[in-house]
Order: sequence, then structure tokens, then C-alpha cells
Amino acid sequence: MKSKNKLFLFLFSTALVFIATGFSSKFTAYAKTYYVSPNGFDCNWSQATSDTGSIDKPLKTLKNAVCNYMKPGDTLIVRGGTYHERLDIYKQGTPTSQFTIKNYPNETVTLYADGDATEMGNGIVFHDNACYWNISGLNITNYTGSGVWLDGEGTSSNVNHINLNNLNIYGINGPLTGNYGTEGIFANANVSYCTIQNCKIHDISLPANRTDRDHGIYIGYGVSHIIIDGNEIYNNVGSGIQFYGSSNGHNGASYCTISNNKIYNNHAYGLTIFTSSEHNSVYRNSFYGNKIYDLRIHDSSNNNVFKNNLFGSINSDYNVDMENNSDNNTFNNNCYAKSDSKVVYAHNLCMDFNIWQSKYSEDLGGNKLTTASRTNDVLNAQNTEISKRLQFSNFNQTTNFVSSSKTWSINFNNTIDKASLNSNTVWVEDALGNIFSTSLQLSDDQKTIVVSPNKNYTNNTMYCLYINNLTSTSGKVLTPLKMSFLTY
Repeated sequence: MKSKNKLFLFLFSTALVFIATGFSSKFTAYAKTYYVSPNGFDCNWSQATSDTGSIDKPLKTLKNAVCNYMKPGDTLIVRGGTYHERLDIYKQGTPTSQFTIKNYPNETVTLYADGDATEMGNGIVFHDNACYWNISGLNITNYTGSGVWLDGEGTSSNVNHINLNNLNIYGINGPLTGNYGTEGIFANANVSYCTIQNCKIHDISLPANRTDRDHGIYIGYGVSHIIIDGNEIYNNVGSGIQFYGSSNGHNGASYCTISNNKIYNNHAYGLTIFTSSEHNSVYRNSFYGNKIYDLRIHDSSNNNVFKNNLFGSINSDYNVDMENNSDNNTFNNNCYAKSDSKVVYAHNLCMDFNIWQSKYSEDLGGNKLTTASRTNDVLNAQNTEISKRLQFSNFNQTTNFVSSSKTWSINFNNTIDKASLNSNTVWVEDALGNIFSTSLQLSDDQKTIVVSPNKNYTNNTMYCLYINNLTSTSGKVLTPLKMSFLTY
């Protein structure tokens, strides 16, 4: 059965944009593109002329463009250079009128903090009910709190549908003492349906050396339905990724997917899951070079699933550590690299992999690697599979979160060669790389492809729609593209 809110994709050159069936052409006419440049000029809206914010008359700061000019559906293109500012975002978009901030093609954009520590503590902060924002192509560095903060604090707050893509977040260095942590990306409280994809998050809080507080990505209490996919997360002082609840009874993150990431050389842990964080899926990630554990699960964090991961930190204390009533998780088809018998700590015991399998029937499809050379072979193979997926460009869509019966309609501006349309050029995979059975139809005018599931997708599961080697009737091969989505 088709979804009532069936979405359509439009392909212009190599960019795909999703819009809804009821999206009016009158509304799209009001969507504008603004530009900012370090050499631009800021003026108030009342002083603006018809060309204010144009490529020839750019604004100077992102803050002014976002707060005083942008409306739902607008795009802000940031020219190359360094911007010394903090950006606070409160505005709400819609599925069909999303906000976009991105770098000018092939230009390097850096948000860089200097000045008052309170004012510049965070790079980009989403507040209250901010929603439907796409942020891509930025470097963010030298802040003291978070590079990006999804702030869902407050009973009326609901930050949602924030897409962070192709960001380079590094050198976020917090205070040497104190109770507040430092993170590349921080999400807490009422935050849901957001994505972190194709980002590099590294070198977080190295001077402070606080392994318990400072992390690459920190997903706090109450957060749900986050996709963390295709990132490189490395050389952070604490955990590469940390899920954590709170001491006053709030549960940790739930229904999140961590997939196709390279999580390595973190000074403490690869992935930490704490405080009743449940129903999360961790698929096909490469963990290696993490000092203490690749995976740490504590404090009643259960019902999480770990499949097809490489826990490859052969010199760590353990590959996997599960303590404090956190033994009820599912492991399958993972590889563990240890030259000694300290593979897993679980059920209050240190054990080798064969004991974990035979006595506790865990990870019956998994295996242990005992040498560095064999570990490197498997690591290279795993990273090659991950890198293949990173070669696909992400295309924009109105939402990454759809019903389990979702049917996609993909509209192109050129006619598609019918002979090129098959399950090898348009297909859907789950997060483990398993092909999901779909039917493909091409419209009579050969400009629309309909992708329908042959059965409903599984709820709370991430999938990815791929387009590769599809050609137009003129013989042009389209750029490889992908779209991740999570079902509900």
C-alpha cells in the first residue's frame, strides 16, 4: 500500500531533491538563495535591497543571514574563508520547505571560535523546536563546548530532522577542569529523527585528557531515531561515540543506528553505551586502535544489536566490556581481534571468545582473529566495503524517516534508458548490505522510476536506496547516488 504522503525525487544534473505531492509551484517561487562571504556586508532587513545577499552583494555573517533573512525553503551558500562566530538556530522548516546551509563548491569554509568563552563555546546550536535543516561542507574548530549542539532541553523543546553531512569537526578543546564535557557533536533530551553522515570528527579535547567527559559524538538522555552513518571518528580523548542517560532516571538513547563508520585510535573507547540505552543497532563498523575497549556497555543497557562489526583493537584491554546488568544484547557475525584471551568481559567474567560462544551461546556466527596480519587483512576488506558506500553522493530528501510501506517515486529531467533500469542499477540494501526485494517501474514518458517494496520494510530499521550506472537515453551515465532512510 502506498504512503499517503508519497514523496517525489527530482533529478537535476546529479542532484536529487525530494518534494511532496502537494507542494505548490507558487510556494517554491519564494525560496531564495543567499550568499555570505568574509568580505561581505551585513545590514538589517529594513536596509536590504533586492540584491542584498546575492553572489555579487553577499552578507558577511551566517548569523545575520539565518536570523534576519532566511525563510523556510531558503539556501545559504557560504563562500570560502574563516568565520569567527557562533550560530544559534531556532527557525522551523517543513518537510517540503527545508533550510540548507552549505559551502560554495570547491571552497573551504571554517567556523572558528575566538573571543569570549561563553559566547563562543559552541559552533552551531539548534534550540527549542528547530527542525528541517541541512548543514554540509563546513569545518568547525576551536570552540570549547560542542562543534554542533542539538539542544532539546526543556519540556516544550523538540529538535528534529537535522541533517549533518560532510562536516569536518576537530580541535574542540574544553576547559582543563570542571563538570562540563566537550564534544564534536552533542545531542540531548528531546532530539529525534536526525542524521550524522559522511563527517570527520577528530582530535576532540586532547589537552584536557578527560576520558570520562569528552567525546567525538555524545548522544545524551532521551534522544531517539538518530542515524550515524559513514563517518570517520578518530583520535578523540574519550569515546568515539558515547550514548549516555542521566543520574536522575532518564534513559539513554534508543532506536538509533550506527553503521558503516570507521571508529579508531580513540584514547579510551570506540563506542560507549550507558544508562538504559536500548533498541539501538550497530552494523558493519570498523573499530581499531582504541586504547581500552572497542565497545563498552554498562548500566542496564540491553536489547541492542551488534552485527558484522570488526572489533579490531588487538592491543586493547578487551574488545567488548559489558557490566552492571547489561548482558542481554545480541551479537552476530562480528570479528574480534585479540592475541590473548581477554576478548570479552561479561557476566562478571573475563573470557576468551570460544567460552563466550560455547557457554553463553553468543555470536555463534562470529570469529576471533589472533594475529595483527590477519586483523589487518580483515580490516582492509571491511574498510573497502565501507568506502564503496562513501563513494556515492548523498542526495537531499524531505525526510530520512518513513513508513514501512514506503514507495519512492524518482523523477528525472531527462528520459531514462529502459535497458539500464534493473536491480543492479537501482536497489535497496539494509544496513548489513543485504538486498531488500523491490519492484521497479518506469513511467511511459521514461522520466519517473517507482521503487516499491515487495513486502513491508522492517520497523525501526535503516535502509539505503542506491542508484549506480543508470543511463539516460542520450547515453549519459548518472553520478552514483544514495539515500539512507529509517522506517517506523
